[in-house]
Amino acid sequence: MNTFKIHTIKVLISVILSSFLFLSAYSEEGKKWSLSDCVEYGLNHSLSLKISENNSEKEKMNYRQTQWQLAPSLNGGAYGNMNFNRSTDQNNQISSGNTYYLNYGLSASLDIFKGLSRINQISAMKFNSLAFSQEVEQQKNLLYLNIVKHFSESVYYKQQVAIAEEQLQLSMKEQERIESKVELGLLENSAEEEIKATVSGNRYSLEKQRNSYRSSLLSLTQLIELPDTTGFDLSATEFNLLVPSEKDYTSGKVYQQACDNLPNLKEKEYRLRYYKKLRSAYEGQILPSISLSGNYDSYFYSTDTLSNGKTTPLQTQYNNYLNPSIGVSVNIPIFNKRSTDFQIRKSKIDIDNAILDLEQQKKEIFNEIQNAIQLFNASYYEYVNASDNLKFVEKSFEIYREKYSLGLINSTDFITAQNQLLQSKNNVLEAKFNWIYQEKLIRLYCGYKEF
Repeated sequence: MNTFKIHTIKVLISVILSSFLFLSAYSEEGKKWSLSDCVEYGLNHSLSLKISENNSEKEKMNYRQTQWQLAPSLNGGAYGNMNFNRSTDQNNQISSGNTYYLNYGLSASLDIFKGLSRINQISAMKFNSLAFSQEVEQQKNLLYLNIVKHFSESVYYKQQVAIAEEQLQLSMKEQERIESKVELGLLENSAEEEIKATVSGNRYSLEKQRNSYRSSLLSLTQLIELPDTTGFDLSATEFNLLVPSEKDYTSGKVYQQACDNLPNLKEKEYRLRYYKKLRSAYEGQILPSISLSGNYDSYFYSTDTLSNGKTTPLQTQYNNYLNPSIGVSVNIPIFNKRSTDFQIRKSKIDIDNAILDLEQQKKEIFNEIQNAIQLFNASYYEYVNASDNLKFVEKSFEIYREKYSLGLINSTDFITAQNQLLQSKNNVLEAKFNWIYQEKLIRLYCGYKEF
């Protein structure tokens, strides 16, 4: 009895675990990806972005390595030499036979003053590291906008599929109604053939829209580097809830916020400061430099012996030949083939180019902001007009459909009315998604990140 109960419990546990795994797999496969899901996955799996992040981390290490150049250097070492037959002993006297000696100790050095060249070099590397970090942020922004664009296109095509399915269902109902009237002798057989042609055309349009949707999904998954596209589908809830509205964006206001927030502008500013500090570092090389050095070493000689002929112990020789020393050196540049002079001149050219590059970037961003705001406002008015037009076209189509069912118009007129309705719906969707993309672009310029 106990064995039966244990077996029953094991079976129940297995069934529960199997059901849980099945539900988990089903929910993952049936997951609908939102825009935030796609953006998060894309940012976490972009190989080019990871390479940029690695390069940025490398520049941070270069900056920290440069900081350590201010620290003193300390080295230990030893030097040994063996002579055969004749050599000079510790008293600088000639001795015969095989001898050897050993020199060992510590040496240290410290740069006291180098014309602030090292300090400016450290500052230059700091700005260079900051510039690389801003490049990473700019790459994230570009990837985000690219994902938004592809996601918008995919949602657009998905809704196109829904419209095409609706048109097909509508024409199939008309086909059923016309076929019943033909059977009753209320319409001629030609009407049945015409509606079949209409249904066939709608099936073709539906399949065409499905292919466009599949292609857009494939482009999106490739962009976010999603390897397994099985069951990949999008959630359009976020976009469906958005309704285009009028907003008071101005080029000057958005541009001012962009100057404070856009990483590509910050990157250019850091590059300019990097070249300025680099020039200061080169200018510092013209000034004299002062350094401090010190040594703490001793010797061991095989020729140093005691009265009994044995070699003097290491500790004794260490104390006898201990030779601590300290020195100060001054280096005054007089003529070094004008290498420093040319470095300074070239660095001034780099500064001029960095200034021009920054100004050019500002002009490009201002132009992009102007275009984005113009397209944003245009998309809004297009959406308003397209929505109004859709209302009238829907009413007109109902009239045409009723006339077609009564045989008052031919299939050509009905298909024309149907295509007009389809085009009106497309106009509304196109204007809406253009507005959404431009709005997210402008918000990014203003410094509002949604990732």
